[in-house]
Amino acid sequence: MQLTDLDAVVFDFNGTLSDDEHVLAQLIIQLAHEVCRVDIDQGRYARDFLGRSDIEILAAIRAEADSPDVPTTRELIDVLNHQYLQAIATTHFVRPEAAALLHRLNDADVMLAVVTGAGRDAVEPALHMAGILDIFDTVVTGEDVIDGKPSPEGLQLAIRRLDISDPSRVAVFEDSAPGLRAVRAAGMIPILLTQGGTGDDLSPLATVVVSDLGPDLADLVLR
Repeated sequence: MQLTDLDAVVFDFNGTLSDDEHVLAQLIIQLAHEVCRVDIDQGRYARDFLGRSDIEILAAIRAEADSPDVPTTRELIDVLNHQYLQAIATTHFVRPEAAALLHRLNDADVMLAVVTGAGRDAVEPALHMAGILDIFDTVVTGEDVIDGKPSPEGLQLAIRRLDISDPSRVAVFEDSAPGLRAVRAAGMIPILLTQGGTGDDLSPLATVVVSDLGPDLADLVLR
């Protein structure tokens, strides 16, 4: 399938543009256990938290903590961001093939955005380390919205910043059910990335399904 006449392409970050969902999951599970004394396994993380914003995830975990000494959600976010940046300091999870796709789209004057529920203090340094921060026309993070995915608020903010009036001319790469539902609610074109997914069949939520990100995918949106 080919998608043409697009004004912009948007990427989720964790698990989509950056192949790091397993890293983020482990950091949150560890933080929940060590700081909040709340035990979460991989199954519950995938079921209840995958695709949600970091703020919402940590607020939910904090609400389960049975202690008056648990740090605030903001403090937990700061700890998570710090640990995440340590984790990616020596390993880049934005693959060269994904960066090549971004450059092809940018060279064709397609506007690019990131819309993520992760924190700006984690996302922008990660994009900078991968050498691709400046290629994006806007980056929307968890702090920029009230409601995270599956709310379309972040996507709607992105196209306002890009001065795009027709959401149907925007394609969005996502890897989670909340993310794909947000895309559909925003009236945009949902593209499911199955690389590193949970194994759940999310294809009914997507217009296009791809297995990984690479420069050849630019042919989907370029004439």
